[in-house]
Amino acid sequence: DALPILNKLFSTVNSAGVQLEQTDIVKANLLNLIDEKVKYGKIWEACENMNNFFERNVRLSFPSTDWNIVDFKKYYEFDGSIFRYESTNKNGINSDDTLIIIEDVNMNDISDYQHPTKNILGEKDRKSEEIYCRSIINFGQLLIHTYRLHLYIEGKEDFEGTFHVNRLIEIFNSLEARKDPNEIKRFFQLLWKVRYLFDKYVIKWITDIDNKTESLELVNFNKNDKGYYSRTKYAKSNSSMLQSVLYFTGDYLRQYWLTTYLGYLLKNHSDSDATNEIHLIKLEEFDNQFSLNDKLTDKDLSYLLLDKEATVDKTINIRTYLELNKGTAFKHYWFQKLEYILWKNWDSTINTQEYNNYRITSRNSVEHIYPQNPENQIQHPQIEDEYLHSFGNLVLLSVAQNSEYSNKSFRVKKSMFRDRRETYDTLKSYYIFQNDNWNKIEIIKHLETMISKIEEHYDAK
Repeated sequence: DALPILNKLFSTVNSAGVQLEQTDIVKANLLNLIDEKVKYGKIWEACENMNNFFERNVRLSFPSTDWNIVDFKKYYEFDGSIFRYESTNKNGINSDDTLIIIEDVNMNDISDYQHPTKNILGEKDRKSEEIYCRSIINFGQLLIHTYRLHLYIEGKEDFEGTFHVNRLIEIFNSLEARKDPNEIKRFFQLLWKVRYLFDKYVIKWITDIDNKTESLELVNFNKNDKGYYSRTKYAKSNSSMLQSVLYFTGDYLRQYWLTTYLGYLLKNHSDSDATNEIHLIKLEEFDNQFSLNDKLTDKDLSYLLLDKEATVDKTINIRTYLELNKGTAFKHYWFQKLEYILWKNWDSTINTQEYNNYRITSRNSVEHIYPQNPENQIQHPQIEDEYLHSFGNLVLLSVAQNSEYSNKSFRVKKSMFRDRRETYDTLKSYYIFQNDNWNKIEIIKHLETMISKIEEHYDAK
């Protein structure tokens, strides 16, 4: 009985020295209910390593495939006649006989979940110019997103309870309990599709080998004359910027927007590029619907929006909210969303290096441009809270940037902003520091300008 081990992950080691996690137990339980265990086990295996590109995983899991005749970009659906594997292990024993079943696990050797470490397969076979990636979610999270899509496609309700990888076994209990081999196979086939779409259309952390930094990118890949695939980063795009906003402002452990967006792509990807304008428009639409409703949970909303006919009530008025004087209590989402809107609608005549280098990054500290406790009280006499804590007087920065600015005067902050040569702190800051002075009048003007830009974005949908 798996119930005593819910919300735990396995770190027991089986006789082969393989560390077991909840994903392994779910895999074993599902394979136990179907035939063609090796084939479906290989499909799972190919999807499993999230810190490697899907095509590389497939190459390792299906080594007998003739890659010279395969254009992987066309294999959104698994084709068993194309992707080949050896069905016996080195000892000549059929791999089906070596599958782990839940009864084999020592229930006393269970430990809490550990985040998977970066594990790049086939390292020695890589070319030096190859791109390295790190996923924005782990495999357990991908399984849950896929299972939600599976439930929707099968005409069933979303699973009950919280979306959390520590509940993985419990979440999949219902699929196991139905004991329908064909349904389980459909889930495995869907997992392949979802992993394919995730790799093609969703941002991932890409390492810059030269300066040892990571950035969120959409990646394109093309086949070379040796049957291998080279990858290139797309130029910064509205698509990658909006996905960055969603990643940094969403629930880190869940990323609910992925359920909705991947569900849309399952039906509508049309094999188009990741930066396709039609896909961007749809993602903007989903994002707007999420941001204007505070009555439904993000979990409920993400499942509801899988239905293209669904209507979502707008329970948040942007202007009413942003005209409050909430100070540090403003949701960080609205700062990051504004950055996206400003980036997308940037005046092309302002072609600065700082703008070209700009990225949406993790920011968690709200800074008051007109200082709360000014160092120079002659330049900055105390002003009323409605101006001091207005959205018009605030920017969202990194903690380090915020501490640098501290309670310095507007002119000092402006000078510091202009001295940064690499990129702008924020695009909102750029607009603020176009002013020569900063007082109640400028704060109100800036607030109105920013709210109008946000409203224009929403009204365009």
